[in-house]
Amino acid sequence: MWSQKWRGFARAGEENLTNGPKVHPAQKPVALLLWCIQRAALLQGAIILDPYMGSGSLGISAQRAGHRYIGIEIESISAAAAVMAEA
Repeated sequence: MWSQKWRGFARAGEENLTNGPKVHPAQKPVALLLWCIQRAALLQGAIILDPYMGSGSLGISAQRAGHRYIGIEIESISAAAAVMAEA
């Protein structure tokens, strides 16, 4: 069952930030991160901290779930792509 869900998340996550190739080597599917956030049972509007923001997939998922988000990224190129995607 888990492998079936993962394959579904991987396909659904292709819409992450662009309709093109991944913008970060460790980019996660938005659908997978949204699923994780929903299972965490956070209070509405909770702050999610991502100290390794990368492509910003968690930020997009947090916004879709109605949460606030703080992302930290050392690589300026990845951070710029994430900010553009989340705008």
